[in-house]
Amino acid sequence: MATSDPSVRCPDYRIGDFVIKRERFSDSETAAYRQHYPDSIGVSYLTATKRRRKYTLLSNLVEQWEAERSCEKPTETTLSIHLRLGDRIAQTKLPTATEIAGIAEDILKRHTEIDRIVLLYGNHLTGRAAMQEQSLEYLGALERLLLPLGDQLNRQIELKKRIDIDPDEDFVYLTNSKYCVLTIGGFSALAGILSARRGGAVHLSSYRGPGYLTAQIIYSRWLGRSRRRQAA
Repeated sequence: MATSDPSVRCPDYRIGDFVIKRERFSDSETAAYRQHYPDSIGVSYLTATKRRRKYTLLSNLVEQWEAERSCEKPTETTLSIHLRLGDRIAQTKLPTATEIAGIAEDILKRHTEIDRIVLLYGNHLTGRAAMQEQSLEYLGALERLLLPLGDQLNRQIELKKRIDIDPDEDFVYLTNSKYCVLTIGGFSALAGILSARRGGAVHLSSYRGPGYLTAQIIYSRWLGRSRRRQAA
């Protein structure tokens, strides 16, 4: 997705900020992102509007992006868990591995059809500020807590990881998730908003974000339920 020219410093891809804080990006910054990520969902949003939090527009752009590509999507029986690690690992807002595992267990008990858990996290494990050791310790602790859940619940539950996949592909994966757990960050919140609007069961007990985003996710869940009833 990014440019291959090693002489040009590639800015971080920040789809969450592009949508939530759109007014902070100048025309010159937008042009720079367009150069590095020309075919991305985030740049499509920057190009389409100068207004923030236009969720219907974002949803339409995601659908257009999906229609032009073939990428993996979750099954109807997948629980997707988005983790924002790396430079955020030391933040007290990040739920502990024990909290995430407890939430996952509760969801598995309520939805006995779930047979797969997928952990999604990006390339925040690299660089000086990545806190790689702490991040890997967190992941290891979470895996150790999640792996026995199948035996405890007397059913087969597969545990998979999506590590450092193209961020737009991860975003599309989450928005198509029927069961979704959020943690922190704009990426997580936006994916939860779109998943909920599509009728997904977005679980907020682990989400640690601004109140206005929490309210939008709750509203999106109401929209999703209304659309499911209309389609029934």
